[in-house]
Amino acid sequence: MKNAVFLVTALSDIKKESFGAQLAQLLTQGTAVGVILGNLDYAEVATAKWMINKLVGKNQQVSVTTLAEIFADDNGIELAPTAMRQVDDDTLTKREFDEPTGMHLTRYLAGDALLKEVRMTSQGQLTDVTYYDDDQVEQVIYYEQAKPVVIANYRENALQSSSLLNANGQLVYRFIRHTKSVRRLYNLNQASSLQLTDIREAQPKAPTTERQQAAAKNEMSVVTEQADYYQVMNYVDFHKYEDIYAFYYHILQKMALETVNLFINIDHNVEMTAMMPNQLIFNY
Repeated sequence: MKNAVFLVTALSDIKKESFGAQLAQLLTQGTAVGVILGNLDYAEVATAKWMINKLVGKNQQVSVTTLAEIFADDNGIELAPTAMRQVDDDTLTKREFDEPTGMHLTRYLAGDALLKEVRMTSQGQLTDVTYYDDDQVEQVIYYEQAKPVVIANYRENALQSSSLLNANGQLVYRFIRHTKSVRRLYNLNQASSLQLTDIREAQPKAPTTERQQAAAKNEMSVVTEQADYYQVMNYVDFHKYEDIYAFYYHILQKMALETVNLFINIDHNVEMTAMMPNQLIFNY
């Protein structure tokens, strides 16, 4: 029986009932499962690991891998001197707290202004450092094994870009968030599951009577919404990725896909199938 690999791109993937159901079925069958946490918002990674541990407990059949671990040994370029913010702690007031999660938080203030937060595990292992400007999150640096792995930059408390570092602290990838307008079609009839559908893919049955035509107008609603997408800057070999799905494909190329069954969120099926037309892909 082939091993299985789940590609997770957001915390919402793990929250899907079908994710847990597929995972439980594979474990019952004795299948070894690898979960790739491809979350571009690294703030989700710790929660994702916790949720998977809740699902599988101490089951040795499941291994979890982060982007930082996947690209730890890749080449990169040296960070700019200003890439990581710094604050002179000696001049600041320090306040310490124990969080309900068991984490230890240290805050650094200048007067009434919060400038920096340092979070550590109960064993004293550094997990993240957050910098503030005018009470707004400006930058978060995430650590694994006491080494910085991701630099996340924010504007107005919204993630703008994430820089992925290798084991030597060099920059290997930068993910830049953009937004664009997309048109969506809501189906609001009584038989609808109220799922958001791409208007290009929606094919409602054509009404044949005047009454059906009038009802259809009330059941279908087209809206314009803002959707996120990411530009990927590659500092390993400076190959240009067409989009984020080309980057996910690059991740999966590192796996021996002929020996595993690949599971992805069904929401990404069309894009990933286009990238991997000869690869059998299972949905969750």
